[in-house]
Amino acid sequence: MPGYYSVLVDRSGQHVTVYVDGELDACSSPELITTVLREVDRPATVVWLDLSAVTFCDLSALAAMNDLHQQVTSRGGRLGLHLPSRPVLRMIELTGIGSTIPVQGTPATTVALRL
Repeated sequence: MPGYYSVLVDRSGQHVTVYVDGELDACSSPELITTVLREVDRPATVVWLDLSAVTFCDLSALAAMNDLHQQVTSRGGRLGLHLPSRPVLRMIELTGIGSTIPVQGTPATTVALRL
């Protein structure tokens, strides 16, 4: 059974922050991809995924974030992970995805996304 999650988008010009709340897994990842790509279709230079309220994150969610990073980059934008919660941070550390996608707002890994 899929877990609870919600996605809220805040757009300020060409800057988009996507707030994710709940569980990121194989059930919720497709909606996350669709939501972000819809926002990028309306030109977005910088996209932040705010992951501070994520309570669960699996490998399919990390794969979705990597896919999003590639698609946003190919469209001329930049994607970063903002304030990952402990479960997300654990997956970032285990997979090393933080070397590919900028992460901001954690004690362990902080990479500034140049605007």
